[in-house]
Amino acid sequence: MIRLIAFLLCVSGPAFAGTFPALYDVVDVAADDSLNIRTTPSTKGTVIGALEHNASFVQVEALDPSGRWAQVSAGEAGMGWVFARYLQAIPGATFPEWPELQCSGSEAPWSVGYSAKDGVLYRFGYNGESRHLPSGPMMSAAENTTTNVFMASDGKLHVSASLQKAQCWSTMVETFTGIEALVFVTGEQQQVYHGCCRMVSPDP
Repeated sequence: MIRLIAFLLCVSGPAFAGTFPALYDVVDVAADDSLNIRTTPSTKGTVIGALEHNASFVQVEALDPSGRWAQVSAGEAGMGWVFARYLQAIPGATFPEWPELQCSGSEAPWSVGYSAKDGVLYRFGYNGESRHLPSGPMMSAAENTTTNVFMASDGKLHVSASLQKAQCWSTMVETFTGIEALVFVTGEQQQVYHGCCRMVSPDP
């Protein structure tokens, strides 16, 4: 077990510093309006999407040098920028402090949901099979604080993940998240997955 933890703490790629990704709520937008997502951090950028006036738990990946624009995902339209004046940070909602994560790949049918309270939900296969596994807390290495690990097991199936701040791009659309994961499944299954993670709402 100690060797597995040590390996997980070493496998991820380069990290980048900062307080992002982080979760924000949209504020001060009229109920009949929305917050435009633009191609560039400027009012001259083309609108490629929008956030609803009351959108919550929006993951921001970065701010532009002026601090006035926040980078978010516009889904299939790719990455874009919204005016940060209309975003309010959710207290404590930065990685790895935030206790709710959803990780998945771009093509293979799998996902891992991590909850510090409820454990790990591992979904796999084209039929949407799933297993709920008790898990321990998120851990970081004393000598490698940029890498974080969680481990879950029901005694027969074991899921471990190494997570790190890094631009993790989808191969399906031109969008990325700021958390990269390597997931190791052992026991009844033998799988290794590479994927991206997002911080998510704690509500079901």
